[in-house]
Amino acid sequence: MDCIIPTESLLVVKTVGLQITTIFASGRKSAKFISWERIQGVVINETITMHQVLFYLAILLKYGHGTTTEILPIFQHSLPRLDCLKKIYKSIHLIVNQYKVQHD
Repeated sequence: MDCIIPTESLLVVKTVGLQITTIFASGRKSAKFISWERIQGVVINETITMHQVLFYLAILLKYGHGTTTEILPIFQHSLPRLDCLKKIYKSIHLIVNQYKVQHD
């Protein structure tokens, strides 16, 4: 029953970080918070399947002293269109850059 994803959301708190929330059809809720200190950047990436090209938004997370990076895809189930992803990307990218300028 958890195959259907009715809701995926991204909450951006400018002074703190991001919260990614998924609510499944069964009512189960999954939330992940990421502080700005761990966010290295944000990218729009593409995946090529046999029949189509899919775009997705991903957060680049750093670990330790920044030598290791993890790619955390968001909106994996709803797969918003590229024009929507670009709007979200611009907002997050701007805040990430502002945070880096203030804390570097």
